[in-house]
Amino acid sequence: FRSLNQVYLFDTYGNAIETINAGNLDSVRASENEKDYYGYIAAFKLYKNGKTGLYNSSFKKLIQPVYNTVEPFFDKNGYYLCDNKLYNLNEDKFEIEEEISDVIPTYDNSIIYKIPSGKTFVTNLELHTTSELPFKPVSILFNSVYIFIHNGKYGIFDLEKADIMILKPEYDSIWLADVYYEPFIIAKKNGKHQYISEDYKVKFETEFEISDKIYFTDEIIYYKIRKENKYGIIDTKGKIIIAPQFEYFETFFDLFMTINYIKDADGNEIPLYGLTNRKGKVVLKNEFVKITEPEMKGYFCTAKKADGTLWLVKYNGKKAKLVPLAAEQPIYYPQYE
Repeated sequence: FRSLNQVYLFDTYGNAIETINAGNLDSVRASENEKDYYGYIAAFKLYKNGKTGLYNSSFKKLIQPVYNTVEPFFDKNGYYLCDNKLYNLNEDKFEIEEEISDVIPTYDNSIIYKIPSGKTFVTNLELHTTSELPFKPVSILFNSVYIFIHNGKYGIFDLEKADIMILKPEYDSIWLADVYYEPFIIAKKNGKHQYISEDYKVKFETEFEISDKIYFTDEIIYYKIRKENKYGIIDTKGKIIIAPQFEYFETFFDLFMTINYIKDADGNEIPLYGLTNRKGKVVLKNEFVKITEPEMKGYFCTAKKADGTLWLVKYNGKKAKLVPLAAEQPIYYPQYE
């Protein structure tokens, strides 16, 4: 409620809990995107003569309505952008007195930003320290590691390193691959894709895009490579095991299960499975609608073709032999039937 020069805040039971002394305001509105620990509105926008201010009921502090805009600053509690200048409500002063833009929050309560002169700075909001960066960050990779751009080329720097430039700006693009499982860095330079190791060294490069990792039970790692929506396999030394020609890969014991899709008469996609060993030699061609482990001693797997015929597969580690499966022979499919 507003009465002359004061605004009163009431709780849902009608009890007066706050009084805001901000002069004769035009209106007061709840700042819906600011809530306290319990989910209640924690801040209120104040409007007067076309200007905006704010009252934070958690801090019991006021920003006078003399600004064009007042907005909460990311998730930094107690910080607001007043006309794009960073205001510290805890200290009742501006943390950064110049207008800031291109803001990137960091993992350690710091922010990276640009000022109107074009210079880039990093400010630690906890320690209240500021230092200039010699280049412009683009985005965060992880923790304290960032991608930056200089003269149209991309590099990597680490805010925690004494020598913060850890990958020179000589790449056309840099990104984090396989982000949901075990992320790794891929950088593109002169049409080649480079795998960047944990110590920021180029481990190998290839003309194909590197997507994600494939693991076997012996913990040997391979990588998927892609070209025009077709996938292949490359090893950790950059040797191409399978050229991009399949739509999907899985592991099947110590083999790669290769998968392509065809459409039936109704337009439905049907997967066709095959098997390839880790040297790139085809064990089974992609002509099976199912490949699964059988409960039958002496056989490697069971395969089913599109025509419904079943085959037992013998495999000696080098070659595979198909043996027709008679209808009366008992067989158990643990995954499917």
